[in-house]
Amino acid sequence: MSIKLNSANGSVTLTPEDGSGNAGLTIPRAGFAPTSTTTTAAAALPKAGGTMTGGLAMGANTITSTGKILFSNMYAQTSDLPSATTYHGMFAHVHATGQAYYAHAGAWVELAKQSDVTTTTNTSGAALPKAGGTMTGALQMSDQLVQRPVLKDYGETKVAMAAHAVDLTLGNVQTYTLSGGQTLTFTNPPASGTAGSFTLIITNGGSATLTFPSSVDWPAATAPTLTASGVDVLTFTTCDGGTIWYGIASGIGMA
Repeated sequence: MSIKLNSANGSVTLTPEDGSGNAGLTIPRAGFAPTSTTTTAAAALPKAGGTMTGGLAMGANTITSTGKILFSNMYAQTSDLPSATTYHGMFAHVHATGQAYYAHAGAWVELAKQSDVTTTTNTSGAALPKAGGTMTGALQMSDQLVQRPVLKDYGETKVAMAAHAVDLTLGNVQTYTLSGGQTLTFTNPPASGTAGSFTLIITNGGSATLTFPSSVDWPAATAPTLTASGVDVLTFTTCDGGTIWYGIASGIGMA
């Protein structure tokens, strides 16, 4: 093993003398820049900063900074986006759609633009203030709870019953004119455990045989005698999804 000192840079080179032709090992002097092609001063990134000319694979390591990180994360098409599973939590921009996306649950989720969230359904001018306001359209509650309201000046939907069926999704006040013997049905009551009721206004209910559903429970198990030529008002209530309807004659022979 020969040892050679380079007086120019102070490095020491160890070279085997076994004829193997193996390259020697150069040990640089402390504080002197290495001279290999991958670690020369021109090829290394200075600690003070510089410009990368290739990719930097960080693996699962973290980049920590208290300063700003400026980068471009733009993809031409949504099909160019990387795996949303591998890069869960990543944000990216797609030039073709002009949208931003983030990766979640194995999928790329499109984010809304400001123009998307300032539509007529949710702008400050179209939204209903929490402190109160005036509704200009219907509010569909989809069987959800409205708790502790104070109602004033309210109305109920009135519909003319069709096909001899009381459908509660159409309204809670229904009118019906009997013509010949008929059998009524009651449909779409609230679910069991929720009380539901409706008012039935019948014209000429006693002019022919009118049969009510067997689920109707009348006082003393006796249906009222309806008016042959006139108006009768009946009220029905259920608390078990229509298994039992409690029927009451609110007014017979109304003028």
